[in-house]
Amino acid sequence: MMSDSDGEKAFLKLFTGARDDIMAYLYSLTLSHADAEDIFQDVSLLLWEKFGDWRPDGNFRAWARKMAWNKVQNWRRLKSEAVWDPDVIAALDRAFDEEEKERGALADVKAALEHCLARLSAVNRLILHRLYGENNSYKALARFLNRSVRGLKVTSHRVREKVGECVERRLALEKRQA
Repeated sequence: MMSDSDGEKAFLKLFTGARDDIMAYLYSLTLSHADAEDIFQDVSLLLWEKFGDWRPDGNFRAWARKMAWNKVQNWRRLKSEAVWDPDVIAALDRAFDEEEKERGALADVKAALEHCLARLSAVNRLILHRLYGENNSYKALARFLNRSVRGLKVTSHRVREKVGECVERRLALEKRQA
């Protein structure tokens, strides 16, 4: 059983993480920033009031979108606008779910890349940073490191391959552990 304080913290964490997605969803349904903002206020209050009904093992964003959809349908009825076909809403939900999965996959790749870069030697990290982070030329970096351009290209290729293989292994390990 969650205390009131724990429940508030859990809600705020989930809600702040989903805020932009809820707003984007509302805008996609209303095509008006002002209307989306107005409905967002109602949705926010409703989510807080109904948070006790949400299952912690469920998808908060999907649950919030369902609440938002209901609020938009009520708003449309009050404005005497056409209520959207449930198939259209289902298609929007699928699109938002897919985008959420892609965002999670990108976060996994980023975490794996950071892990793998941290395992490189300082010189190899410097080479990658100068070439790709600062966009230096091979010629300028070779001169800085007092190395040949050809040797630097070979080294950078090997380091990129090593990082790529490390990322693939790390992602496969995370997939097996999930």
